[in-house]
Order: sequence, then structure tokens, then C-alpha cells
Amino acid sequence: MTLRHPCVADMFYPGNHEAVRNFLRSVSLDSEKSPARCAVVPHAGWVYSGELAAAVLGCIAIPGKVVMVGPNHTGLGSAIAIFGAGQWRTPLGDAAVAPEAETLAQHLGVQPDVTAHQREHSLEVLVPMLQYFRPDVQILPVATAALQHDAAIAIARAVHESLAGQSYLLVASTDMNHFEARSVSDHKNALAMERIEALDSVGLLSVVEQENISMCGAFATAVAIESARLRGGHSARQVGYTDSAAKNGDTSSVVGYAGYILP
Repeated sequence: MTLRHPCVADMFYPGNHEAVRNFLRSVSLDSEKSPARCAVVPHAGWVYSGELAAAVLGCIAIPGKVVMVGPNHTGLGSAIAIFGAGQWRTPLGDAAVAPEAETLAQHLGVQPDVTAHQREHSLEVLVPMLQYFRPDVQILPVATAALQHDAAIAIARAVHESLAGQSYLLVASTDMNHFEARSVSDHKNALAMERIEALDSVGLLSVVEQENISMCGAFATAVAIESARLRGGHSARQVGYTDSAAKNGDTSSVVGYAGYILP
């Protein structure tokens, strides 16, 4: 059993229990919660994208098990890195890794890999939110490189087989285009979001490559689209879209954030 300690607490989000709860209480809407197959959620520092991330997760009836797929920014570990048996420590306590994480690794023919997760923020920043909305949540953390479309299909299918007969949410962690002027980013992000809303994972990966859109979790989002389609999903609802300039005022170089629910 491996205990993962937080690596970006007090940097990307508050490092103590009370501050985490206060932030999430302040930004969470008292809305009716509905089931969802998948979600697309940003992973920047909470000051920039935390309100949007909480808005997405806060309107979902979070099931007991959540598959989290995000980009591996560090390059450490394997191309498909599934955190095996263990727990993730956050300011709200320890979140257990679901036993099916080991099964998922077996289905994909890979060994569990904690190395890719030790310094990666894309999933960590979302775990306290999941705990806030579902204190007993069990997670299946998956960090990936930017892989081809067939790998997205394979991961979605392996998740479905590993959790056969169970209710689960798959969360894709991604920010949108990075560090270009707001006008440029808005145009690029609109192209990517059009493909998300069409549940077109092939088109998403294609437009990201062709238009040089630096959407770090495009592959994770493709996995979410494939997972939703595999389970009968046929739509994506945008919860919100914003960027870093909404907080720091600098429109010359922004990072975009989009939130979606795939019901």
C-alpha cells in the first residue's frame, strides 16, 4: 500500500482542512445534483480555475468510484501510469485508491506506476473537491502521455470492463490553450470545444494537432468522450468557460479553462 503525499498543497490550493472547506463552500452552488457518465474539469490553481472545477463537480451526484484521467506534465513514469493499491492524502484526509485500479492495469497490460503521480498536479488538485462532495469516494488515478486515439478507446474499454456492473464517474482533467493572447486562445479553444460538444474524440485530437492548440489534457478528454459514448452518452453540456485573465487581468497571455458534463 502506497501513501501519496500532496505535492502542490499550499501552492495550487489551500493546504489545510478549514481553508479547503471554506473555499469550496464559497464557490459551490446549492444546485440539484444529477448522475453523469463523465466530466471535463480544469486543473490550474484554484484561484484561477477552482470555481469552475467546483461548479462542474458540484452539480454531479458523485458515485462511490471515480476514474481520474489527466496529463503527465513531468514526463516521469510510464505512458499510461495507473496508481495501484494505496491512498492519496489531502487536507481533507486520505482518499482510498479503488481496488479496481489494479484490475485496470491488468486489462491494459501495464504495471501499476506511482512514479508518474508523485510530482503531478493535474489529478491532485481535484481530489479534495471529490472528497468534499463525496467524503467516501474511491479514486482510480491515471496519468498519461499524449497518446494516439486507439489508446483512448483502449483505456475507456478497460475502465468499463474493470468496473463492470458498477456506477462510476470518469473525470478528464485538462486546461485549454496556454499562453497566447485571449483573442487567439478563444478562437483555438472554440475549435476544440466544438469537437467536445459533438463527442468527436477523433476530431478533437486532430484539431488540437492541426491548429497547435496546447490543450494539455486533450487525450484525457478523448478518453472521457469514448467512455461516455461506450456507455450510451450522446451529449456534452458546457458548465462554463473562462481564462486566467479573468483573475489577473492580463489578456496578452492567457490559459483557458472549460468545464463540461457528459451525462
